[in-house]
Amino acid sequence: MLGKSKKQPLKARIRNARYQSKRKKAEAAIMVNPHSLSETVEYAKDKYGLTETACTVDCHLYEIRIDDDCLEVEVDYNRNILAISYSCSKALMKRFKEISRDLYSYYSVSEDDIKNKTERYSALVTELSS
Repeated sequence: MLGKSKKQPLKARIRNARYQSKRKKAEAAIMVNPHSLSETVEYAKDKYGLTETACTVDCHLYEIRIDDDCLEVEVDYNRNILAISYSCSKALMKRFKEISRDLYSYYSVSEDDIKNKTERYSALVTELSS
């Protein structure tokens, strides 16, 4: 054999096909309904009890804490970035994933975000397809 086959194992091809299918469905389901970062933070405070834990000039860190488990929301007002991460037990994984998906969906995207495939758009699609 002169060259290596570029064929992926069946399991990897199936996993990739599922992901691409979920991603296409997520992209098709996105509705244009953008909110500002401030509106998104207020929404999270009202709905989930988000509390601020750290702040620099234009970067704020918020959290939702349940016992030892924590969901963190980083908001960078300079670059208009919303980033959500969580560390939790398996029991809370589904709940934190739902909260994360809800916040990214509330933050949403504009027509320009969709057209230009911005970071904001990519973050929403990634969240909805995971």
